[in-house]
Amino acid sequence: MVVDGAGLRVTGPGTRGWRTAVTGGVVVWAAVKAAMALLAVLVPAVRGGPSVTDPAGLATPDTADGFFGVLHHWDSSFFQGIATDGYFGGGADSSAQSFFPGYPVAARGVAEIITFGGPTDAALPAAMWLVGTIGSLTAAVLLWRLVEQQYPPGVARWATVLLLTGPYAVFLFADYSESMFLAFALAAWYCAARDRWVLVGVLSAAATFTRINGVFLVAALLVMYVQRRRRAGAPVIAPTLLWLPLACSGIAAYFAYLTIRTGDLLAWSHAQTLGWGRTLHWPWEAFYQTTGRVLFASTPDRRFQFAIDLLFAAVIMTAVIVLTRRKQWPEVTYLGLTLIALTTSSTFVSLARNSVTLFPLTILIAVTVTQSPRRAMKPVILAAWWTLFAVNTALFAFGYWAD
Repeated sequence: MVVDGAGLRVTGPGTRGWRTAVTGGVVVWAAVKAAMALLAVLVPAVRGGPSVTDPAGLATPDTADGFFGVLHHWDSSFFQGIATDGYFGGGADSSAQSFFPGYPVAARGVAEIITFGGPTDAALPAAMWLVGTIGSLTAAVLLWRLVEQQYPPGVARWATVLLLTGPYAVFLFADYSESMFLAFALAAWYCAARDRWVLVGVLSAAATFTRINGVFLVAALLVMYVQRRRRAGAPVIAPTLLWLPLACSGIAAYFAYLTIRTGDLLAWSHAQTLGWGRTLHWPWEAFYQTTGRVLFASTPDRRFQFAIDLLFAAVIMTAVIVLTRRKQWPEVTYLGLTLIALTTSSTFVSLARNSVTLFPLTILIAVTVTQSPRRAMKPVILAAWWTLFAVNTALFAFGYWAD
């Protein structure tokens, strides 16, 4: 095992190939996907009808039912609406502009293909399910491949298992954009570790077209770029740096589109405020408001989720400290910027759910599980990890709020 120019531990050339990553990633993914498929069959029978109505009356009405409707709740309806009518179609809610176009555009394209150009209301949920399926499978394989080249045998397997059975892994299988974003993010990170910067730019552009989190990814990749160039004795300012504007083109294109259509440079931010009351606050103010939601939110599921948001804020902060001590600066940048963004909003809402896209956190936990000298740590971590996975998956499948 050797260390490359960016401080990544990689094995010698040819000692491990894609075959192991594909086989291992597919096996783990298939096992979890089979469990999700079983859930999609059992939940409608157990609940005996449509999904639960949000007790607070705040949920967007579901736009799918049956097999494809079990994991089609909450934001899924926004994505389907965008795929159907765009952002400015008849009856479109301006808060839908909070959601980036990558996932609904991909779903619309798949729906066009499977219906030979005539997508229906039934075809769109199936297309969203298919895009998420491809995204989660791709992410599983890429994570395995990335980790096996950095760490000893066994860590890649555990990282993939922990990713697909994480506390909020249900969103890798639900009709949400997390799986698609994660696939692009992992692919960009993998290419960056191999100095394939044109591909990094293209893949990062796709990531920034899919979720706002892509901005934090690009910042982390920029840190990796500078780190690798300096360690190689190469100039930082070079034609290779053109990957950076390419990487930002996804978010630039979407923001330009909103500006042209609305005349508002801050249309995305205003949509966040309109739909979810998100405005900029000091972290202690957001902490205070989140603590209040734990005690006084309108429903038990909301109170539970805000409590988990507080927990994950502490978990991610701890991970940032550990990674800082290890001088893993790209990982610190990715996690740190995400944490700052999510703790400076009105509340910490959705902070815990965003952990599913923080693959450096998953890798760090996998390393801890496999290498910690404290025997009690592994069962404690796994028990908490899988309990939250079961609880959040059940909550979301039955239509309750899961962050």
